[in-house]
Amino acid sequence: MILLHESLQRELRYRYDAPNVRTTLVCPARLTTPLFGSMADIPLLARFMAPTLQPHTVAKAVIAALDLEESREIVLPAAMNLFWILRGLPSWARDAAFAVRRASRAN
Repeated sequence: MILLHESLQRELRYRYDAPNVRTTLVCPARLTTPLFGSMADIPLLARFMAPTLQPHTVAKAVIAALDLEESREIVLPAAMNLFWILRGLPSWARDAAFAVRRASRAN
């Protein structure tokens, strides 16, 4: 989604000459809503890195970003920003990280 958002921003600015059009991408982790209600067996590391958020926490972040009148990427919780580092890694390193993740979920 982030790459699609960045692509949209570039296209609006350079292809359509619309630099004043603002976009906001919201990437929350789990929320305390019925959609995520079935995720009871969440590993401890996952709960630590991406705690379940209250909807009003996400709403506050969105309103704050919109008040700035700038394009934004809202990633919540903040620890999730570390995972975007994986985009810059070679493919073998990403594969290894996901293999470790799969192995930890199997136990």
